[in-house]
Amino acid sequence: VDPLAGKRFIFDATPDFASQVGELLTHPAGTALPRASVPLQEYLHGIFLTHGHMGHYTGLIHIGREGASANRLPLYVSPSMAAYLSDNEPWAFLVRNHHVQLVVLQPEIRLVLTDSLSLTPFIVDHRQEFTDTLGFLIHGPERTLMFVPDADVWGGWKVPFEQLLDRSDAALLDGSFFSYEELGHRRQGDVPHPPVQASIDLLSAREGNPEIWFTHLNNTNPLWDPDSHENVVVSDAGFGIARRGQTFEL
Repeated sequence: VDPLAGKRFIFDATPDFASQVGELLTHPAGTALPRASVPLQEYLHGIFLTHGHMGHYTGLIHIGREGASANRLPLYVSPSMAAYLSDNEPWAFLVRNHHVQLVVLQPEIRLVLTDSLSLTPFIVDHRQEFTDTLGFLIHGPERTLMFVPDADVWGGWKVPFEQLLDRSDAALLDGSFFSYEELGHRRQGDVPHPPVQASIDLLSAREGNPEIWFTHLNNTNPLWDPDSHENVVVSDAGFGIARRGQTFEL
């Protein structure tokens, strides 16, 4: 939310997209809250997608003709995500009928959204069944927030993970699993994510970290319980767990 410009943006369209929009509207953006009949694009000014996995883009189904019936709502995506949406139904219907306006992002090219808000996309190493994966550096007037909800590993990126941390004041990082013990019958290779415990070990060994907040918790993750031992481990390491409704001022 940019209150100076009166603009609101969403990062990733989850299956619970309606709740995302509803919660976004609880944060004032310098404009009056919309009436029920106001078009979506008048109070939501863009959606940024990280990648083509279920929890990150399927909420787009709500903005077509049978839902909000948006008109040319800016949808910021990577080139491979743009191709995927354009070539596969029902997403192609949204593009073809101008419910969304695809804006193709180029990695490491800074995009200015308002006078006080810009972002820099970058490529993240994450499994690519349908598309590649983007992370974002979100730049405000005073601070930069790094957003990486999904990754396979923290190493081997085109732009090194450590360099991106050094360019950030706070970071929202993949915290899907606290440990691989949560996977049960599933193989680690089927759902590769850096376990939070391993991320803590990696980050604790370096100096000059930004604020670290883990997000994107799987339902098996004990970090959902604020009284769990695992929460104490994260807190004792000097890191945090992002909670619903939390605000980061940039």
